[in-house]
Amino acid sequence: NPDLGCYEADFSSTLPASLLKVPTNYPTIQSAINAASNGDTVLVDAGTYQENLTVSEKNITLASHYIINSDQSYISNTIIDGMEEGSVLRIWSSPPGCVISGLTLINGNAQSPQWDGGGINIKNTPDLTLNNLEIKENSAASGSGGGIYIDYDGYSANYILEQITLSNNS
Repeated sequence: NPDLGCYEADFSSTLPASLLKVPTNYPTIQSAINAASNGDTVLVDAGTYQENLTVSEKNITLASHYIINSDQSYISNTIIDGMEEGSVLRIWSSPPGCVISGLTLINGNAQSPQWDGGGINIKNTPDLTLNNLEIKENSAASGSGGGIYIDYDGYSANYILEQITLSNNS
């Protein structure tokens, strides 16, 4: 109403972020990632998940319940096990703003020549945050980032790595 100094806003282009819960609403972490849109959070319950994950062309948060209450036990009790079948987590060509938090990544094995980063493989993703992670017992061919591998060809990137434990990676 113009007489009251009010105006109508167009919110059709903005949607609220969603919370995708694993395994409550999605049986696997990858199925929740696939269903997620930019700005969404994939929240993973404590447990061990035998998966090799890919976040591609999405700006999402992937986290344990650690992000809710800062309980350190969620980090070591929310485990993604790559079963020695490639990188545990690949983040490829995602827009700025991805966050990975409160997880343990184990048993990644990036031995094939096209793979690097046994724990985490980041390619062409300019800005992301990794925090409160345990990355352990992962390996990669020719020393190409047993724990974390980052490959970005752009001019500017901003990576935030906080409270990360790397152990027994090769």
